[in-house]
Amino acid sequence: MYLMLQHHLEFEIVTPRTLKDFKGEILVLSDVRCISGEELDLIEAYLKAGNALIATDQSGKYDETGMKSRTNRLKKMMKETFGSNNATSLREDQFHYYQIGPGIKYTEYCRRSFNHYAWSGDYTKSEFWKRKDELLSNLRTKFKYQPVIRIEASPYLSTQIAEVDSKLSVFMANFRGLKGDEVATQIPEENVKISFPADSGTKIFFLPFLGEKVQLQTSKENDQLICVLPPINKGGVVWLE
Repeated sequence: MYLMLQHHLEFEIVTPRTLKDFKGEILVLSDVRCISGEELDLIEAYLKAGNALIATDQSGKYDETGMKSRTNRLKKMMKETFGSNNATSLREDQFHYYQIGPGIKYTEYCRRSFNHYAWSGDYTKSEFWKRKDELLSNLRTKFKYQPVIRIEASPYLSTQIAEVDSKLSVFMANFRGLKGDEVATQIPEENVKISFPADSGTKIFFLPFLGEKVQLQTSKENDQLICVLPPINKGGVVWLE
């Protein structure tokens, strides 16, 4: 979640109740330790429908009761499915397995340097920025992932993409300039650029935190409607109408 929020990628939280209805093209199991037989069947069907899976080492080690399995059933299913020669066997580019989840390492690097670079220095030289590509490059290269909404901003602007009343929206919170127990006032995030899939007749609006709604100027490039936001202090919302 840190990676997705700080690097401006759309994601959806999937639970055992919603797994059956999940429509995304990539499912990420980030140390999902307990997986039931029914969930395993759903994951297998999801993959055989042509979708992709990213999993980390702890995923599938236990059943739904919390009992440790003799063999990791998720790994076993993947090995058997990849090893088969029938028409339903999976492609290698549908699956990636991490011995150590990239989120664990990314979070550790954030603990060491995120606050420091929030108020001084060039964050592109930080360890957490360099480590982002361990997951993100796989999404772009192996899985050919292309975001529907493209956001150009620093990792200090957390973004979450959602659909509200059938309107594409981006919720933003600015953490630039904050320093634990010392600085509580943000440095404005500037020159944030967002590209939406939309036609020329669509309007883009911005509502800053505790501010007034304004319509943004836009430009058109191929099938994308592009806008540059005014400086963001605490946060805000951008949406299409």
